[in-house]
Amino acid sequence: MRATALAPLGASALPSIRSGVTLAAQIAPFLGWLHAIRGRSDNTILAYHRDLKAFVAFAESAGVIAPSQVTFNVLEMYFAHRQHREHKKATTVNRARHALTSFFKFLRRQGLVATNPVEDTFALPKP
Repeated sequence: MRATALAPLGASALPSIRSGVTLAAQIAPFLGWLHAIRGRSDNTILAYHRDLKAFVAFAESAGVIAPSQVTFNVLEMYFAHRQHREHKKATTVNRARHALTSFFKFLRRQGLVATNPVEDTFALPKP
């Protein structure tokens, strides 16, 4: 692939996407990074862990296993599921959205996804 003018220091426009990587397998490395490098509190780690496990269970039930398979459509269906089927408040769904934003940013930086699909979603309005 040819590098674009916007790619820094000759990097390709798209990172290489590794196959065989699952969403579930990336939770522990992400949480470790969040704690050790980003210095997040134990409560934040626990909340993000719950949010990510719930998303992975939802995604797997829809046949989405790899990080690169997640689209904004999958995410919006998940957010709607949390709000309407599980009767979660907008603040709870938005916290999960923030956890997923951080997770996919981590995955992008690791070269496991080309883009962060959460960026194409909107936070729910707070009542």
